[in-house]
Amino acid sequence: MKAAAGLAVAGAATALLPKFLALGYLAQPQSLSFFLSRGPAVTAFAPLAAAALLFAFCLAFLLHPQRPGGRKGAFAAGAAGWLLMTAAHALVAANYLASGQAVWLSRLFGGGTAVFLAVSTASFLCLAW
Repeated sequence: MKAAAGLAVAGAATALLPKFLALGYLAQPQSLSFFLSRGPAVTAFAPLAAAALLFAFCLAFLLHPQRPGGRKGAFAAGAAGWLLMTAAHALVAANYLASGQAVWLSRLFGGGTAVFLAVSTASFLCLAW
């Protein structure tokens, strides 16, 4: 259980990296120059890492034999939602590796907006279960 909680904390912290990057661009502190110079990579991979860690958190709780509260369906839906988001962010990361540009899923291809809305809605519904 502690490992699963650690996955959730790590996933949430990783999701904050692009926000800290944006704040770093505003402040331009010298101590963050290494972090700022790798901005596109952080933007491409931090959401993928966060979604994967949160998927692992839901999966760990789902597979734990002594799950608190017996909410197996909620953790299964949460795992499905985070798996969808991990897949969507994997497309963005794969595009970054192929082209060197961090492009959001909605702008990745012609139907990207529809795919983004469908994946976001499905994952939100799974997580809201």
